[in-house]
Amino acid sequence: MHSEEDRSDMKIDIRMATNRDSPALRQFAEHALMRKLGARAERIRRVRIRLSDANGPRGGVDKVCQIRLDLAAGGEVGASGESLGWYEAVTIAVMNARMAVDRRLDRARARKTREKAMFEVVERESEETRRTNA
Repeated sequence: MHSEEDRSDMKIDIRMATNRDSPALRQFAEHALMRKLGARAERIRRVRIRLSDANGPRGGVDKVCQIRLDLAAGGEVGASGESLGWYEAVTIAVMNARMAVDRRLDRARARKTREKAMFEVVERESEETRRTNA
């Protein structure tokens, strides 16, 4: 069973690989995503959440939440969370997703800063060469 919601431009697709659908859990997952990633929503094109029960009826730390985020600038970020309960697994996965998105955005920001600095150095050297040759 799955649902897809549209939050600004960020699409959220939730798939539950369990024998029952839980509207409350879906709502919790969507709310947690928007609370933790909402400020970054314009940079995220799509979010796919997969909830599964790794051990089935045997119990244990087997509730798994996997999150895949497709970024607007391209690329994909993944995160997951495992716990005894669904809500905890979702919470852990969403926090890990936020950290992963922040790391990716920080790397992109740092790369742009380095590129801008290199461009400015080249421009400055070109200007100095023009002045000395004039």
